[in-house]
Amino acid sequence: MLQQMQAFNVQIGAVDRRANSRAAGMQRQRPGRLSVLAMAPASGRRKGGGGEGSSGIDKSILMDSKSSARFQSAEAKAEGILDKYQPGELVQGVVRSIMPYGAFVDLGDITGLLHRSQISNYRIKHGGVDQILQEGDQLMVLVLQTDRNRSRLTLSTKKLEPKPGDMLRDPQRVFENAAETFQKREEAEGILDKYQPGDLVQGVVSLIKPYGAFVDLGEITGLLHISQISHERIVGVDQILQEGDQLKVLVLQTNRKNRSRLTLSTKKLERVPGDMLRDPQRVFEDAHLMAETFQIRRSVAEGEAQSVDG
Repeated sequence: MLQQMQAFNVQIGAVDRRANSRAAGMQRQRPGRLSVLAMAPASGRRKGGGGEGSSGIDKSILMDSKSSARFQSAEAKAEGILDKYQPGELVQGVVRSIMPYGAFVDLGDITGLLHRSQISNYRIKHGGVDQILQEGDQLMVLVLQTDRNRSRLTLSTKKLEPKPGDMLRDPQRVFENAAETFQKREEAEGILDKYQPGDLVQGVVSLIKPYGAFVDLGEITGLLHISQISHERIVGVDQILQEGDQLKVLVLQTNRKNRSRLTLSTKKLERVPGDMLRDPQRVFEDAHLMAETFQIRRSVAEGEAQSVDG
């Protein structure tokens, strides 16, 4: 009997040890199972597994894909709108907001920036835009360029002024005459293509200013700056030239940015430095010879520059 009781106690002890061992194992495994379950949503797991929605695709990836698609669609739309506008195009819009550096103009399907430096040929101080423009103003503007990084246009009224400063004095005049001014500007640029640096042309002094003389060439006006009249220093332009004087002048450059006009010179036509002060008629008579000399020198200089670069 005693032996039977001892054997029974041994079995009971073995059972207790196995039970304790299983309990300890469960305690050790439980944290690991909880960790896996906590990660399940991030890996697309759902309770119960299988069935619809258990494909393992992260919802956040789907949302990011949709956001990216919407962004690409909006970007493509903006690109399409920008493609409708070309530099040099005349358009109408409404001033929507005024900033110290310029005005934003609503063109209907896109916004353009009219920077203060592009409002007038006269300088406008920082913060002085609201003295010229107001929100709601109707404007005719010239498209200068398309800014794809910001999906907007760069605009100008400066190039639509019939006379420099008209946007400050009479912006309504600029608005009403925009189409005519624009057409004249286009025609002037076409005329510019007829002239090349080094060309000798003849014209009439139409206006005298302290800084030089404007010379009418028939279809376009050129500026003969005071520094390009003679090799010798000139105190006053009106002491050398008068309105109505006939001149032969050398084209130095074509200036499309500065009201589509030419930069001229009589200085390059002087046989002897100072001839324009002492004997302007001699400069007029020798102009062809001196122009040829200038062109030869220019060609030689260009050739030397190319050989150095090569």
